[in-house]
Amino acid sequence: ETRPAPRSVAAALGDLPSAPVPLTAVRGAPGALREALHARFAQGRHPVCDAETEADLDAIARAALELGPGIRLLGTGGLAGALGRLLGPPDTRSPAPGDVVRPLLIVVGTAEPAARGQVAHLLADGARHVSLTTRELLHAPRRLAPPLAAVTVVRITGAASPALARRLVAALADTVADAARGCDLVLTGGETARRVLDAVRVTDLRPVGQIHHGAVLSRTPDGRCVVTRPGSYGEADSLRRIVRALRPAPVRHVPTDPTGVAP
Repeated sequence: ETRPAPRSVAAALGDLPSAPVPLTAVRGAPGALREALHARFAQGRHPVCDAETEADLDAIARAALELGPGIRLLGTGGLAGALGRLLGPPDTRSPAPGDVVRPLLIVVGTAEPAARGQVAHLLADGARHVSLTTRELLHAPRRLAPPLAAVTVVRITGAASPALARRLVAALADTVADAARGCDLVLTGGETARRVLDAVRVTDLRPVGQIHHGAVLSRTPDGRCVVTRPGSYGEADSLRRIVRALRPAPVRHVPTDPTGVAP
C-alpha cells in the first residue's frame, strides 16, 4: 500500500456515516442481528459488523438476506463465501447438448509466490499460458487476442515495486479486456478482480456457491460464470480444482498465435 492503513473500518469509509455492530449483537438471539442492522439503517447509518469466525460471517450474511434485496454487503472474500454457503451449492453440472460452452480465462494478478505452482498444475493439464512481464505491461501494453483456447491462464511475471501494483493491475485488465468479454472468468486477487470486472463492464454478480474455501462462484445476468479468490488463498491445486469444477471434461489445448496478444 502507498499510505498507512486506516485505524478502523469506519475510518476507511471516510465521510460515509457508519455505526458499529459488536460481536455481542452478531452472536445474539435469532433475529437480534437483523433488528440491529435495521435500527442502524433507520438512523441513516451503515452498519460495520465485528466478526472473528466463519459462523459470524454466516450470521451477518443471513441477517442481510432476511432484510431483503435492497441491502448491499461490502467485505472480504470470506463474506462472499458466507453468501455462497447460504444461497446453495455451485451449479457445476456438465454442459448439456446445446449449452454455450465459453472459453475459460484465468487472470492471476496476485504477487503471492504460491501462484507459480498453482499455474503449473494448469499447464500440466493442458491449459494455454500467456505470460506478461511487468516491463511490457508498464511500457509496451498490448491486447490479448481472441479467440482463446478452451482454458487460458494469464499471469504477470517479473519483479516490480509495490508502489506500481495498481498500475500493473490496471494494465493487466486492459490487456485481457477484449478477450474476456466472451469468456467465463477466474480472477485471483481482489484488485485484479475489480479491475477486470470493470473493464468488461460486469456490475452485477450473484454468488451461487463456494468451490473451495475462499473461491466463490458467481453468475452474471447473461449467465457467465465468474470465480473470485483472494490471491493468498488456496493450496497448490487451487486453480486446478476451480477449473475441474467449471469444466469437468478434460482440457483440450487449441493452438493459437504464439504471442497470444495483438499490438
